[in-house]
Amino acid sequence: AVTVIGSMSLPAKADSFNISYDQGTTLEQNDGFEMAGNIWSSYLTDDVSLNLHVGVSSDLPGKAVGGALPGMQAYQSYEGFYNAIQQDRTSADDYTAAQNLQATRYSDGHLRYGGMFESGSTWANKNITLTNANAKALGLLNNSNALDGVILMGDLSGSHYHWNYDYNRDQSAPQTSHDILSVALHEIGHTLGFISGIDSAEKADTQATYDENVDRLMNTTSLDMFRYSDYSQAYGRVDLAAGVQSYFSIDGGNSNLA
Repeated sequence: AVTVIGSMSLPAKADSFNISYDQGTTLEQNDGFEMAGNIWSSYLTDDVSLNLHVGVSSDLPGKAVGGALPGMQAYQSYEGFYNAIQQDRTSADDYTAAQNLQATRYSDGHLRYGGMFESGSTWANKNITLTNANAKALGLLNNSNALDGVILMGDLSGSHYHWNYDYNRDQSAPQTSHDILSVALHEIGHTLGFISGIDSAEKADTQATYDENVDRLMNTTSLDMFRYSDYSQAYGRVDLAAGVQSYFSIDGGNSNLA
């Protein structure tokens, strides 16, 4: 369920979104995000409340029509994440995913995972970066009034394009329109945790510098723990390389799910 601040309200319950809006957003846009929040909530079961703020911007990069800035918990203990995953298992897929997480104990006592780069080198990391949503779902962050993400929609006024608010889907969408519900679903997904440390890589580079690899490694997210390629799977490591045929897998890279 979604609680919308400044617009209509629905009863809040587990996996609720508290969404606030800039004054520049319209009621139609607010309704689109409310609907998107309800759709996401129908798939989520954690007793978590997320606080999102939505605005309109004319300064999005390139041709982007939407953007998300998730609230982040950087430099979290990978061991803490690993243990929380083990405690959060309910389904058969949960058990498969938890059992196949890397868990190498190093001589300094820290639990680490290994990631492979374009050069073929493997680096180990004792930290992981989590969105507030992932941290809350794992019990690593308490619910609070702090923002868990900011979402910006493009200001299409004066452009060749416009927002489409046909939520009933009873008409063919004009080619010059952007579906607000699809954009809202997409951007909320980023705040939930559909982001990757690979997002910080500007290009695939087998000669990436030490600092570039460190930056990517330090931005590795929970989603990346299930990112494999044929090459990384052969070494039992997650894939942190840009520009490769990577895939999503919950069984250590043996099954290509997406």
